[in-house]
Amino acid sequence: MMLEITISSPAPHFSQEHQLFGRSYIFEFEWLESECYWCMHVYDGVERPLALGLRILIGEPIFVEVKTSMVLFLVAKVPNAELNLQTLSKDFFVVAHELI
Repeated sequence: MMLEITISSPAPHFSQEHQLFGRSYIFEFEWLESECYWCMHVYDGVERPLALGLRILIGEPIFVEVKTSMVLFLVAKVPNAELNLQTLSKDFFVVAHELI
C-alpha cells in the first residue's frame, strides 16, 4: 500500500504530523543553508526520535522503518524538478510505501 503525503509548508523549517499504517509520525523538514539541501527528522507520535538528519534526495529512500516495513520517498510532481529551498512544498510530495 502507498500513501501520498502533501508537504504542508514553504518555510525553511517546519513539522507535520501524520497517521500512516496505524501509527503516528512527526516529520520535521529542515533546509540546511550552509549545505544547500533539505534534511528530515522522523519522530514517533510521542516525539521520540526514530531518525535524525536524513538527507532528502529525489527518488532515493529517505527513511526505512524495518519494524513496520515502511519506506519514505520524495517524488517530483513535475518532470525534471530541482530540489531547493523554494521547491520542496511546491514541486514535491512524500510517498509512504508499506512493504508487505
